[in-house]
Amino acid sequence: MVLTTRNGTAYQGSLHGGPRAAGAILVVGAFFTGPMALNVFQRQRAKRMGMAFSQNALADRETGRQLDDGTEQDIYRILRMPYLEA
Repeated sequence: MVLTTRNGTAYQGSLHGGPRAAGAILVVGAFFTGPMALNVFQRQRAKRMGMAFSQNALADRETGRQLDDGTEQDIYRILRMPYLEA
């Protein structure tokens, strides 16, 4: 499967978490093309908030339940970070 961001960046991979993993793949996928510091910051922020953030989902650490709706915007909302449109 190939996911393409609005600015044309394409990420190829499989959706182990199903279609709702798309947002996580796009946000975490930025690790490969974007600033590593941002990826580390997001993961640490999620951890401090009691969540786990991977390429599959933003999830509750205790239950493993996915918290995001599969979009980048929702992940940023849950992490209380501004989402900037490209």
